[in-house]
Amino acid sequence: MKCRKCRAEIPDGSRYCLRCGVPQQVNQATKSRGNGTGSVFKRGGTWTAVRVLGYTSEEVEVDGQKRKKLHKTTRSKGGFRTKKEALEYLPQLGIPARKKAPTWAALYDAWKPTHRAGKSTMDCYAAAEKWFRPIWPLRFDEVDIDDLQECLDDCPKGKRTRENMKALAGLLYKYAIPRHLADLNLGQYLIVGAGDTSEKQALPEDALEAIRSAVGRVQGADYILMDEPFAGNDLFNREDFYKVLVGILEPQETLLLSTHLLEETAPFLSRALLLRQGTLVADLDPLALEETGADLLSYVKRAYHYQADRVSRALTQLTNGKEPLP
Repeated sequence: MKCRKCRAEIPDGSRYCLRCGVPQQVNQATKSRGNGTGSVFKRGGTWTAVRVLGYTSEEVEVDGQKRKKLHKTTRSKGGFRTKKEALEYLPQLGIPARKKAPTWAALYDAWKPTHRAGKSTMDCYAAAEKWFRPIWPLRFDEVDIDDLQECLDDCPKGKRTRENMKALAGLLYKYAIPRHLADLNLGQYLIVGAGDTSEKQALPEDALEAIRSAVGRVQGADYILMDEPFAGNDLFNREDFYKVLVGILEPQETLLLSTHLLEETAPFLSRALLLRQGTLVADLDPLALEETGADLLSYVKRAYHYQADRVSRALTQLTNGKEPLP
């Protein structure tokens, strides 16, 4: 046999090492509690119970080398008058029992109000959730990776929908894990698979016609957008149109009007926005402008750097400096 310290060869059954003198037989008392059940100690005049729940590791750099450092997670409670009370409390310091998990569908309903995203994004998740229908009645902690992957594989839609399904599954597990409803995020293991993103089908002609017929007929809209509504109308029709338009507008309604007929529309405009090559060059109140002695048309000419003699100069250039015929 070998010495338990210096590893020198010694006769079998030796009680001491002939070389270093270390005892070879160690009497170790049997533990009254197994590993992981916790321990108690006295601090001050009271006893404290402590139990190790687990370990986490992180990578640290020591002397230029990366090593893993363990962090112990414990739970404790103090203030016990006797050691017996602390020992009896140890089982209550264990990992809390997991509450019964809801079904997949119920957890989705609970997660939805907590997720902050735009309406279009939530609509995409709602569409993806429909393809998880086979697992809706299953308890969330009973769903395995094969159940999820089968839902993805059976989805007849394009790659984009399957990507949304994977993203949704990951979000649901991230919601469930901190609430002790799951241990592992299975969404990260889902395989979307190859395939092109499905192209959106064009609307049929009858649907387009229904949309065209509904344009301009929506009742109760707060904002009404009209793009050059007076084009093709003579002077009298335009004048009647202005009267009707101003007469039917409600106080809460706003009319957004794009037009080149500034002189005709200026009397009933409350605000004028001037655009040039897609850039806003002026935002003004026509009534306030009139109080200064100016008018909207003159202001527009200045804003757009209008040159009154540009036509005569062009004609002069075309006639090589000769006066054009009257």
